Amino acid sequence: MAMKTTFAPQWRPCARLVRRVPKCRSTKVVPKASMRTPDTASRVLGALPYLLPLLDGLRYSRYFLRAAPAAAALLQPILPLAQLYFSIPFAGLVAFFGIYLGIVNNASLPRFVRLHAMQAVLVDILLIIPGLVESLFRTSLFGAGGQVQAMIYNVIWVYVLVCFVYGAGSSVLGSMARIPLVAEAADQQVR
Repeated sequence: MAMKTTFAPQWRPCARLVRRVPKCRSTKVVPKASMRTPDTASRVLGALPYLLPLLDGLRYSRYFLRAAPAAAALLQPILPLAQLYFSIPFAGLVAFFGIYLGIVNNASLPRFVRLHAMQAVLVDILLIIPGLVESLFRTSLFGAGGQVQAMIYNVIWVYVLVCFVYGAGSSVLGSMARIPLVAEAADQQVR
């Protein structure tokens, strides 16, 4: 007589509950395109647009350069460019749209270059505000009004000069500049 034995079924985990762990593969960490060091052409192209606000801001440098004539020597290298820029009618407008349409909106260029160009364009747009305020409130060149005008011109010129040196210098060094008052807007505009 054969004895019939019953065995309890062995426990098997449900296939849905078991995750398969992928085999460990050696992976290379590749930096994003925005984190790579830009090439020399991108660095130079990122620095050139900062000449636009510098040239447009030269009108605010008169009091500063009178007080510090040695600083005028630093601007000597761009003097021929400034003479050409101011001798051609609408050169500022053509340069502005050239930078905006040719560099900022050119998706084939690296984001590094486009972001630097957008910051330069926004600094140039900021220079419109003092011109509008000045046309509304004419101050005299003598007395207290002249001193206030000189102080405002100096603040504007120093801001433009610092933006140029910081922006162009950062671009040439391959790092991204974050210019006060315009960096956030530039980030939002450049995708």
